Amino acid sequence: MRKWNLRKSACSLSFAFLIFFCVAGLVQAASIGRVTLLEGRMDVLKVGANMATRVSLGQSVNVGDIFRTKSASRAEITFLNKNILRIAASTRVEIKAYMSKGDRSSTIMRLERGRVQATSSAEFIKRVSAFVEGNKFEVHTPTAVAGIRGSSMIVFHEKGLTGA
Repeated sequence: MRKWNLRKSACSLSFAFLIFFCVAGLVQAASIGRVTLLEGRMDVLKVGANMATRVSLGQSVNVGDIFRTKSASRAEITFLNKNILRIAASTRVEIKAYMSKGDRSSTIMRLERGRVQATSSAEFIKRVSAFVEGNKFEVHTPTAVAGIRGSSMIVFHEKGLTGA
């Protein structure tokens, strides 16, 4: 009887771990966009990874990814809601948050250094027109926050200074 309970408990525990890791993998792997332009070199540090890997054109983008462009390089990320983030040379930017559901859309990036251009899509502009408070497209730096509601902005953070 005791052996049976031990085996049953071990099987149940193994099954629970399997389900947990499958669900966790699906949550982390939820793509929120793609790299749609890449000139030069850019690498990405994925959530839970120890080393950055080289980015390739068409690669999926996830919340928590930290992108670093090298000198003489540039890239573009197109999100599922059609908003675009253009990343200049020698830039480090993290995708902090992304949500697009119904009439709400929110994208937040953290710019550690360098320069980015954020351009809102026609779809995003329609959402903002219908419901301003539930929609944002923001770039945070160590010293400022810049956001757009229906246009384009360039934000930079270099040597402790932020500009937009």
